[in-house]
Amino acid sequence: MKTTSHFLFTTFFFLLCISLNAQFKSATIGIDGLTCSACSFSTEKSIKKLEFVDSIYMELGKNIATIYFKKDKPVSIDQLAKKVVDAGFAVRSIYATFNFNNLTITNNYCFVYENNIYQFIKMNSEQTLNGFISMQFIGENYMQKKEFKKWKLFCSYSCNDLNAPNIKKHYFITF
Repeated sequence: MKTTSHFLFTTFFFLLCISLNAQFKSATIGIDGLTCSACSFSTEKSIKKLEFVDSIYMELGKNIATIYFKKDKPVSIDQLAKKVVDAGFAVRSIYATFNFNNLTITNNYCFVYENNIYQFIKMNSEQTLNGFISMQFIGENYMQKKEFKKWKLFCSYSCNDLNAPNIKKHYFITF
C-alpha cells in the first residue's frame, strides 16, 4: 500500500512539474508539393484556422512552414498535419520545439503533456533536456512513407504503464 501511494504521488508530482514548465513554442513542417505562391497561400490559410496558431511563415523555396503557437493553448500535431493534407499537399516532416526543464531521458522514455503520451525512440544514450529543444515526430502522418519504413521497427508502445487517464494520442519522437 505504501509503495502504491508513493508511486501515485511521484507520478502526480512529475506530471505537475511537466505541465507547469512545459510548452510547445513552434513547429517546422516540410511540405511536399508546394510549387507556387497560390499553393503556399492556401496551405498558410488552412493552418491559420487552428486556434492555437499565433503566426506562420511560409518558405516556398524550401517548401517549409514555420508555425508559432499561442502561449497557454493546447497544440495538436495531428491537426497541423491534417491542415496540410486538407490544403492538398503531403507532410514531409514535422519538428516541434518544446520547452523542457531538466528532464533526463533514455530510449523509450515517456512523458505525458496535455493528455498525450510522448515516447522518445532510437535514443543512444541518457540525455538531460533543458530549454527549448526541437523534436522530430515519427509516424505515417508526419513524414514520407519511405522514411517511416526506416523508423517503423522502433515504434513499439512501451508507455502503457503510465496510468494516465484520458490519453488522446501516443506520439513517437526523436531528435
